Amino acid sequence: MKNDEGFGEETAFLWDSSNDWCVVQYNHHGVRPTAISEYLSLFVHEHPALLELLPKIDDKIHAKINAKKLVTKVTLSVAPKELSDNDYDLGAGLGTATKALKQSDADRVEIIISAAKKHGGLDLKLPDFANWLKKLGAGKDGSPVSVAKATAMETQQDEPEVLDLLHHRITAEADMTPGKDKRYPRKDRWDAIHRAHTAWKHLMK
Repeated sequence: MKNDEGFGEETAFLWDSSNDWCVVQYNHHGVRPTAISEYLSLFVHEHPALLELLPKIDDKIHAKINAKKLVTKVTLSVAPKELSDNDYDLGAGLGTATKALKQSDADRVEIIISAAKKHGGLDLKLPDFANWLKKLGAGKDGSPVSVAKATAMETQQDEPEVLDLLHHRITAEADMTPGKDKRYPRKDRWDAIHRAHTAWKHLMK
């Protein structure tokens, strides 16, 4: 295993039985919500129950895109071969990332661009970025863009918020450091999911 490689199978899932809301810790290589719901539906084999997990949608996403001027991080997953020259030109605001996409021969590329809040964040206007995604049909079947998220805030004093620009789902990010065994400590993962649950209590209605 290389120095920059690690384990990615862990997934944390918290179910608040007082209101039937759940918080899932997403992992690229872990168990997905669909598999979790299928497992729970069939947990009592004699009495299977149909269980569906529906994401909480951010109804204020458009207002947030216009209000949050300070962008510190952008995550984008794109199929470069499915973009036209005009698509690249329209996405020029992404700077060198767009050039890197155009030169890539990969079927799918994930790009993460970040800049510290104290340095003024990224030189990127969220409304322009959102319009580019819309023109690409992002969020729809067959779109070359499968992931587009921005971490942003209105002022330097605000807490950063992760905006899902495609599906408008409520999400949060947590920084973790792998242990010597290259696994994320279970306590850190559970602490992160508990923090998210506490922060989203007001949405669980």
